[in-house]
Amino acid sequence: MVSQQITADRTASQQRSRTPISEKSGMVNGTRIDPGWEINPNATAVPGHRHLAREIYEHILSTQPDHLESLKELGQMDFEEGNFAQAIERLSQVVGTPMADAECFHRLGQAYAAQGDSSNAETAQRRALELDPQMAAAHFDLGVSLRQQNKLGEATASFQQTLRLDQNHGGAFHQLGGTLEQQGNIDQALVCYQEARLKELIDAAFEIGMLQIRSEIEALVRTVLLTAPRNILEIGSHRGGTMYLWCKLLENSGHRITVDLPGGDFGGLAVEEIESRNAVMSGWSENFSAINADSHAVSTYEKVRETLDGEKLDFLFIDGDHTYEGVKLDFFMYKNLVREGGLIAFHDIKDTQLHRDQNCHVARLWSELSGDKMQIQSDAQWGGIGVIQC
Repeated sequence: MVSQQITADRTASQQRSRTPISEKSGMVNGTRIDPGWEINPNATAVPGHRHLAREIYEHILSTQPDHLESLKELGQMDFEEGNFAQAIERLSQVVGTPMADAECFHRLGQAYAAQGDSSNAETAQRRALELDPQMAAAHFDLGVSLRQQNKLGEATASFQQTLRLDQNHGGAFHQLGGTLEQQGNIDQALVCYQEARLKELIDAAFEIGMLQIRSEIEALVRTVLLTAPRNILEIGSHRGGTMYLWCKLLENSGHRITVDLPGGDFGGLAVEEIESRNAVMSGWSENFSAINADSHAVSTYEKVRETLDGEKLDFLFIDGDHTYEGVKLDFFMYKNLVREGGLIAFHDIKDTQLHRDQNCHVARLWSELSGDKMQIQSDAQWGGIGVIQC
């Protein structure tokens, strides 16, 4: 894992003191509100300003009950806050006007669906797709409404279109699997359920803090799954996202071992963070073992060997020290613990300026290795996964 320069900038928003609206004066925060003003729709998304935006829109409606922009924005907020009946009432006043875009119909359809009205939900989602045929979320929600009405053929087509637009939509795979099962296509349904589980677990791994390129880690997971590994060692687990995948996707009685150097240069966490992380990770597998030490120390190697208790590794994932000397030592120290036919994978094998600037030279070792090798790479300026079979 390389500390790549792709993290989003974090900006702090200042909280403003707020004065309640005076209906007599038409004032908010000491400013007179003109009902004809154009309100910035993004105001509802700014932390600390949502309540203020609602007050403004509601004040405008108190003087102009048919103000479409206010109705639309309040309808969106009502939906997000779970006030579905109110959302339907407001958004329904907007449909049929130029203010009714695809997102408006989509939200209206979702509100109907939340109220159990599948027929009106279907109608609204179809209108959304007339305005934006590429809206994957609307295709998905349309499919759900169709399935609830037992229109299984149409629902199948909607979920398939969702996946054409968003191949990583785990929910669409799950719904498609259920729809196919209802139609008696058990084999196809099982494939969809497996895809859904893979997509959803990868989503969860990213939420944990996994630093991987999605297409690359998904390809690696598929490759590893083919070998049905029992015993896995990961050198460099960072927040634990990839170890989560090895534990959850490969649920068996084999060992799951992580080796991490606290405070290491390549994603190493502080001791307290590692201990907290390990406590969570221990719940992912009944045979989880954490070794908080330098992977290059002989004592660490011996702990791994003792943990295996005479067994061999089926899969070794090296994502710790990214220097040439460091990754080379990890490879040559631990490869003898991998069974014949087992897999060893390296992260960050790309030879890019970004990697070199961060003293990442996994690419050099990868170029020197011979044997049954496979490269998994995207167009990104970082990452790349190399897999070699022992």
